[in-house]
Amino acid sequence: MKRVYLGVLIALCFAIIPLPVNAQQTAGGLKPAIDAETQPEISIYRSESCGCCKQWGEHVKKAGFPVQDQVIQDLDGFKQAKGVIPGLS
Repeated sequence: MKRVYLGVLIALCFAIIPLPVNAQQTAGGLKPAIDAETQPEISIYRSESCGCCKQWGEHVKKAGFPVQDQVIQDLDGFKQAKGVIPGLS
């Protein structure tokens, strides 16, 4: 019975030890762990009327990613030229 209590006590000790995370908490939210120069660039191809894509791009920029926002006039033709099948778009 003492072994069970000892095991639970050891488990609790490890459970309360703080573990490091990959981001630092700041007043404005989470600070990216990697700076913008080392983040991959995200390209957004959208129609001019798409507000959700524009908001998503702003969200990604705030997270520290460099964003290339491309407004495409003929989005269906662009998708077809790039090989995006209708079921995925």
